[in-house]
Amino acid sequence: MRKLYIICFVTLTTLFITCYYIGYCTIVRGSREVESARDYYEVRQAGAVEEAVVRRDTDIVVEEYDINTHTTESYTIVPSIDVLGLNRAAYAETLRRYMEDPEDEDVQRGISSISLLEFSAERIVIRKSYDVPTYSMTENFILYALDGRVVVYYEDFVTIYDYTDIDVTDLPIDLQREIYVGMQIKDLEELYEFLEDHTS
Repeated sequence: MRKLYIICFVTLTTLFITCYYIGYCTIVRGSREVESARDYYEVRQAGAVEEAVVRRDTDIVVEEYDINTHTTESYTIVPSIDVLGLNRAAYAETLRRYMEDPEDEDVQRGISSISLLEFSAERIVIRKSYDVPTYSMTENFILYALDGRVVVYYEDFVTIYDYTDIDVTDLPIDLQREIYVGMQIKDLEELYEFLEDHTS
């Protein structure tokens, strides 16, 4: 009888250990499946995060930085309809194209660069840097022909003071020659006299 008790005890112990091991393996396999499923859904959710684009309620902050005085002024504008829906790369490309042909006001103020500082769906920050001409009103000017019209430059011959509607071909030949090589004007008064004389 004693042998029977020992055999039963060993059999039951083996049975309990086997059941425990089978249950443990099942739980481990199930948790691996749950983790892999959770990882799959987390990856799907991470991929589904929307890319930031310009929306109607996006605030565009324009910082105007003066290189000479190291001062910054900023103001907020509403996005125009032609930039709605653009992502960061497309908006940066729009700014690059703007610098190729800036507005006349920016040209006269001496715009030197425009950069994208911050981009999100809620807020965009751009910086326009200006190298404002520091010329006084008594400085010299240069008249030069550009696209068949007379353009007034400051004496540095880089910064444009004004665009005129005077066709170079409407001027006398001697004056045309001077303008094609860069005609010197000594002050603002002489410039106004020239413009009054040759504007129809």
